[in-house]
Amino acid sequence: MFTIYSIGDSAFLEQILIAISMITGTGDFEQMVAVGLLIGVLIMAFQSLFQGGQKIPFQQILVCWIIYACAFGPSTTVVVEDAYTGDARVVANVPVGVGAAGGIISNVGYSITRMFETGYGAIAPGITTTYFADALKLLNDARRSLADPEVFQAINEANGGGHVNVRQSITNYIQECTLLKIDRGEVSIDELMRTHITPAMRFNSAVYGTQLYDTPGNPNGSYYNCSDGHMVLEAMLDQLGDNQAQQAVATVLSRDPTFMSVSGQITDAMQALGIAASQAQNYMKTAIIEPLYYDAASGKYQEMRDYTSAIMVNQAIQQRNTQWAAEQSMFMSIVRPMLTFIEGFVYAITPFMAFLIVLGGFGIKLVSKYGQMLLWTQLWMPVLSIVNLFLYMSASNEMASYSMDTMGLYSFYALDRSSDILESWIATGGMLAAATPILTLVLVTGSSYAMTSLAGRMQGADHVNERQSTPDMMTNGAVMANMPSATQDPTSGLRATGADQAVGSLKIGSQLSSNLQSAEQHMESAQQKFGSSLSNAITAGGNQTQSYERMSSLGSQVSSMGGQSSTAVSEAAADFRQQYGIDAKHQRAIEGAFAVSGSMGAA
Repeated sequence: MFTIYSIGDSAFLEQILIAISMITGTGDFEQMVAVGLLIGVLIMAFQSLFQGGQKIPFQQILVCWIIYACAFGPSTTVVVEDAYTGDARVVANVPVGVGAAGGIISNVGYSITRMFETGYGAIAPGITTTYFADALKLLNDARRSLADPEVFQAINEANGGGHVNVRQSITNYIQECTLLKIDRGEVSIDELMRTHITPAMRFNSAVYGTQLYDTPGNPNGSYYNCSDGHMVLEAMLDQLGDNQAQQAVATVLSRDPTFMSVSGQITDAMQALGIAASQAQNYMKTAIIEPLYYDAASGKYQEMRDYTSAIMVNQAIQQRNTQWAAEQSMFMSIVRPMLTFIEGFVYAITPFMAFLIVLGGFGIKLVSKYGQMLLWTQLWMPVLSIVNLFLYMSASNEMASYSMDTMGLYSFYALDRSSDILESWIATGGMLAAATPILTLVLVTGSSYAMTSLAGRMQGADHVNERQSTPDMMTNGAVMANMPSATQDPTSGLRATGADQAVGSLKIGSQLSSNLQSAEQHMESAQQKFGSSLSNAITAGGNQTQSYERMSSLGSQVSSMGGQSSTAVSEAAADFRQQYGIDAKHQRAIEGAFAVSGSMGAA
């Protein structure tokens, strides 16, 4: 019996070995080998003819047949052990050549890895006991996923179910108590972000209060003041330790709680990263409350009709959610499936090795390449173990630089900053893990092409946009440019692009200027006409005497009235008289004429 340590997916490798045992136990497989043996004899015969026909090396065919008979004749039992979880899967009737090659070479790789991890086991957990970068991924997933509805439903059930609503209760308390504490100036936003989550949320007030849904049979909730309400919330969140809630968290995080609860796994992960001051329960509580805080802040702004702030907070939430959705562990999404496929592929092609073996010396050389491929895959595990150590040490040192090893992960700031650190090193670990096959290929083959490929990966890419600080002197426009769907400016407000051309426009400035100019021209023309008419009337004969006398009498009456109107008429008459060179003795008549013109609405 042989044991093969699987570094990919042990279930997939089990199915591959089952298929091999079924194929090699059929008559079709023996017929394929017989065809290969015949082809091998023909190749030897032709080679002999090309060399002068002195002899046919049947001994090569005999040796190849003996190797085939030893490798694929007898069968054995193989135990496939998962290198990460330790799960064992037993497969019977596997050809002894496949089981022996896989078992011996995988034991070499596994043993080397165990020796490495024995040396640095006190610094970082090894990949023979946990997954690659497991602690980093677990804390990052917990921070992103604990506000899942399934978790809140489990907490509601742990508090009695029915009309209990922990999510709405937390949102109400933050809106009506925690944010009120900020508005009253009792704490700044920076202090709130850096303070332990428990005192950060609490607002000690018997005057202000909020509605909490903590009673199973009360759909309307109960009113508590902010001091009492915080204690009620703490009691509700303490149910995170309930078995049902832990099972929901395990489901959301895709964790197996059989041997250790999720809280225990998170505690081990924080200890592996040197954050011994934190407790899993408080970390989970902070991860649950943080997204609800931003939702509550957005709701409060909307109630205050501060739509600009509400849009700003909502945009931040959406950008955060988009970022979280795009961020995945490189190892789990790329490297682990790649290891699984290549490992399964190496074992899956073993039936073809039987066909190649009986071809003679040419086939024997190809089979040696197959053994080299097996050794190549088994060297991945020691290299991944070294990369894993590097990730843990680097992430731990960076977290210690922010005092997270002593202050813990109890505040929003520590939660966000630790998440940034974890995401950065998970991405780095994914890149290094993806380079593992190339590193091991260099060790096995010494290939210069592999070294060139590895050097190319180390060059990286240009992520800095230098044009932001040093723009181009000239740029060419695109053949076609798409405009935004809507534009906004302080004067015109929000409008759809192109709306200005679709509706009429009113240019107030130019219209007023045109109207003013037209009025001035009309006024000048009317003044000239009036002056000419008045001058003619004054210098006319006796038939105009009565009219002149009436105007003079009216002017005298207007002048005697006093007040601003009388003064304005007198000043206008004096200006008019001076403009047209009329004698001063006609002042009263002109004042009477102006009074009549004003009452009739003339120019």
